[in-house]
Amino acid sequence: MHLEDCLNRLDRYRSEHRHFEFYWFPHTDRVQVKFMDETNQEASSGGLGSRFSKWFLENGAFWLLSETARRFPRLCPSISRLSAWGVPTVEEVGDSHRLFATPRRVRFNEMEYALPAEKLAEVVREIRETIRRRRFAVHFPIECRYVKGDDIWLSPAYGRDTAFVAVHMYRGMPHEAYFSAVEAIFRRHGGRPHWGKMHSLTAEELSRLYPRWDDFCRIRDEQDPEGRFLNTHLRALFGIPSEQAAESATAR
Repeated sequence: MHLEDCLNRLDRYRSEHRHFEFYWFPHTDRVQVKFMDETNQEASSGGLGSRFSKWFLENGAFWLLSETARRFPRLCPSISRLSAWGVPTVEEVGDSHRLFATPRRVRFNEMEYALPAEKLAEVVREIRETIRRRRFAVHFPIECRYVKGDDIWLSPAYGRDTAFVAVHMYRGMPHEAYFSAVEAIFRRHGGRPHWGKMHSLTAEELSRLYPRWDDFCRIRDEQDPEGRFLNTHLRALFGIPSEQAAESATAR
């Protein structure tokens, strides 16, 4: 469907479906929309269209298009339009663990942020304008989905209903400038980074995003005073000095 039609119906889609997500193809006005709901219907294979989409379009054909984009970045807008044109309409019934897990053979770098749910439309429009203005060579769809708020201290959805927005860049293509520009948008709107994906935030910056950050760090210190469950990445994430620096400080 058209991007603006989707953005104007976000509240309706959120309320009418158990799961709702969409993928916007940069340089186009098209999105692929997915609705997932519980049903009493018998399981189906989804037919030839589903298998064709999952294995050929989303993997084989998209890998070929991605390699073309890597070699000829100026073709990214055309490749994105071609990808949007090739999205089929499919209805499939099956177990959730089968339908939620989709094969991904095309490798990429990814950054994903959790935003207040009501900010989604505004953020997507800002990303669209940034890609247009700065002419970023990107052809990977931008993924948007909703998650209910929770009470887990370091959950990106802590204390608020949340919209996740993920941006991707094909492996081998420069992603730094694109990710930095989009991350600035996320941060302006109170975004929290997905812990398992790329971001640039420091411990001090993260501590301002999580009301219970200090409580978590206090309990972490109490439960693991020797840092047995830490690695280099986690030490930086929580602002804990490296073992070598700690030993040096103790010696002085």
